[in-house]
Amino acid sequence: MSTKSGQVQLVRAKACGLEVPDTLVSQDPSKVHSFYERHHGRVVVKTLSGGYLERTWPEEDTQIFTSRVLRNHLERVDLVQRCPTLFQEEVGKALDVRVTVVDHCFTGVSLEKKGADGAQITDIRRDNMDGVQYRRVELPTSVTNSIVAMMRQYGLRFAAVDFAVDLEGRWIFLEVNPGGQWAWLDIAGITDIAGDLAQAMTATP
Repeated sequence: MSTKSGQVQLVRAKACGLEVPDTLVSQDPSKVHSFYERHHGRVVVKTLSGGYLERTWPEEDTQIFTSRVLRNHLERVDLVQRCPTLFQEEVGKALDVRVTVVDHCFTGVSLEKKGADGAQITDIRRDNMDGVQYRRVELPTSVTNSIVAMMRQYGLRFAAVDFAVDLEGRWIFLEVNPGGQWAWLDIAGITDIAGDLAQAMTATP
C-alpha cells in the first residue's frame, strides 16, 4: 500500500470502530528512535508499496516481508532519510485472520503458524505460507459492523481484510485490500468464496 492510502485506511478503520496499531511514517531518525523506545523495542517495519527486491536474475527476486526492528538496526537508522518508512508497534499475535467480504457474506479464516519460539510468526506470508494451518472463525459482531461501515465508506462490494488477533483476543486491523487474493483458501477446501462471488454477480440489483 502507498503511504497515503495506508494512512487513510488506518484513520478510516479507527473512525469505523476498529482497533489499529500505533503507526509512524517518517524520514526523521530521531522520531524513529522515540517511537522505538515508546514501544520498548516491540516495533516492526513494513513496505509502503511494492515489496520486492529486483536482482540480476528474475528467479532470484526477493519479497520483502514485515520484519521486527532490532536494537542493532538503529545503528543505521539514518537510512530512513532516503525515503518515508512505515513503522508499527508489534502486536503480540495469537493468530492472523483473513476476512473476505462479498456483499453481505463474511468469511473469516484464521492463519496460524508458530515460529521456533512457539509464538505466531511475524509475517504469515513467509515460505509461501508453507505449514500454515487454516480454520474457519466467527467474527465478533462489533468487528463485522465496523467492516460494514468501512466498506460503505469506500463503496466496496468485495474486500480482503487482514487482522491480527492478539493474546488477549482483541482484533487489530492491519489492512483492507479491494483486490485481495482468495482462491487459495477455496483450493484448500476451507471456503467457498467463488460461490459467494458467483451469487453476487448474478443477484438482481
